[in-house]
Parts: sequence; structure tokens; C-alpha cells
Amino acid sequence: MRRIRRLLIRLVALVFFVCSPLAAQNTDLRILFSSRVYQRVGRSYEQLWEIGLRDKQKMRLSAAGIRHAQPLCSLDGQSVVFLSGGNEGSNDEVWSLNPNGQERLLYKARAGVYVDVTLGWSADGSGLFLSMREQRARVIAKLAIPSGRLVRMPEGSIPIIGPDGRRIEIKVGAEARMIGKRKLPAWSPDGEKVAYVDGDFTQLQITGVKDESVLASIRLPDRAEHWNYPTSMAWSPDGKILLVGAEAGSSTAHYEDYWLLDWTSQKWQYAGGGNDAKWSPDGSKIVWSTPRELAAFGRTHVWVAHLVLVDVRTLQQEILTSGISYESDFSWCRR
Repeated sequence: MRRIRRLLIRLVALVFFVCSPLAAQNTDLRILFSSRVYQRVGRSYEQLWEIGLRDKQKMRLSAAGIRHAQPLCSLDGQSVVFLSGGNEGSNDEVWSLNPNGQERLLYKARAGVYVDVTLGWSADGSGLFLSMREQRARVIAKLAIPSGRLVRMPEGSIPIIGPDGRRIEIKVGAEARMIGKRKLPAWSPDGEKVAYVDGDFTQLQITGVKDESVLASIRLPDRAEHWNYPTSMAWSPDGKILLVGAEAGSSTAHYEDYWLLDWTSQKWQYAGGGNDAKWSPDGSKIVWSTPRELAAFGRTHVWVAHLVLVDVRTLQQEILTSGISYESDFSWCRR
């Protein structure tokens, strides 16, 4: 189940991920994330936090003793939506959190329905796209805000993140089939190119979307250290670099080895290892989480994972969080 959820998140986050760049001095980029609170007695749960890129200060957004997960910033940066499930640990509720810390229930699923992933916002910002499980079937649905009305998308729909990195476009028909037949497809920020891996996992192909003409055929670094086989791919916001992940780690401590590919010069550069890497909106940074590891917690041991910020130009890494915590579900937000 964790692998299915991870693949869904990659599809959304990596297939056409781009935000409009702004000058650093005119923005306040922040990282939203969930952090697990371990309990010596009772059920552990996740709280919402954010950390600013300027001061690197952490701020807790929620303090309830129940699960709050998958925070997603609103388009205007003034509120956060997240998933919860009361004390049961399931995702059957969608909530919003305003700047004053007030929470409001937007949607509660009926019995047997599970909200798997918050995908992103509709083009006009009027609704939130969700991936849901219902009677073992996966469906894509749009949740209207603030009415809470749920509309299911046609079967076979594929969600693609649009030009600002947070709005969702739903592809159906021929476009959906074209995406579906590729391995690890990633659409370029301008929407004119698609990168994917060929059938035998030896070549990375970049083709035109309209005529499927081959623009580049690049050999994967299959004989290099830190390379197993490709598992993810994401364009930089300016469309010049591809972030390619390769399988690494063990079944209990999985991670990806990340490579930066300048596709015009076909130059590969190893960046480091982590999970769920995401480009910053201006393309200058990448955030990922560390491979999980066991840490002592009283008389037992618990899994911990922390956030790492990577400077794309220098590849210098900065660990943003520490302690007995497990950070996940991170995303960028412009306040």
C-alpha cells in the first residue's frame, strides 16, 4: 500500500512539476510538512509544521492530538488544507487551516471511502482534486471549496500538475493514453516535451508532445555507482534540468539516489540520496527526506526521517530538522 501511494505521489509531483519563478527577495518560500509525534503510551500521530527558507525557523501549525497529514498550501498562500481521520488514523476527512489557526471541516467521506492523496487545486482555484479509494477501486475526484460537493472524474483520467505547480489539469482520451504508455513520463514546464524511459530501461527519451518526434536519446548511467534502475523523474521549473531518481536502499529503509541531468549537453551529476524530492518554485533548491533509520525511544526504537535542503548550484546539503521525529508529506508554499 505504501508503494502504491508513493507511486501516485510521484506521478503527480513529477509529471510536469513547475512554478512561475519570482525573485528571491520578493518571496517567502516555506516548506509545509507532517511530523510524527511518538507516544510512549497510546497512538502516535502527525502534526503540521512549516519551515521558512529565509530564517530556517520551524513553526507548528496544528497541535491537536490526532493525525494531520498531507498539508497543501492554498493558491493565495493564506490557508492550508490537510487530511485527517480523527483518532482512527485513517484519511476520511479534509480540513482547512486559516492563518489564525482556526480549523474547518471541508469534507467527511462515508464509510468505506479513503482519501489517499491530495493532488492539487483546480485551474480556477475553486476546488481540490483528490485521489480516493472506494470499494478497492481508485478514483480521481474534485472537491468544491467551500461547498464540499464531490464530483468524480471520468474513468481513466490522469492528473497532471499545471504550469504553476499547484493547479491540476485532468487528461482524458488520447492524451491520457499517450501518458499511460510511457514509463515514468514527465511533461516539460512548457508542455511541449515529454521525458520518459524506454522499455529496457537503458535510454531516457525526450520527444515532442504534438508529433512525438525524438528530441534527445540519452543513455542512463547504468554502470555508475549510485545507480540501480530509474524510479522517478521531474523537470526543473526552467526546463533545463531533469531530476532522475534511481532505486536504492533496502525494503525497510528505501530511498532514491538522485541525479541531475542537463539534457541538452547530456551531462549527469550525482546529487545525493533521499525520498520524494521536490524542486523549489524558482528551481534553485530541492527538498527531500532522509532514508529512515531506527532511533532509541525509551525502551524501544522508532523510525526517524528528516528534511534535507539541497542547493542545486553547489549541491551543498543542509539538514532542516532533527530529533526523534519522522517528517513526510512535504510541499512548497509561498506566503
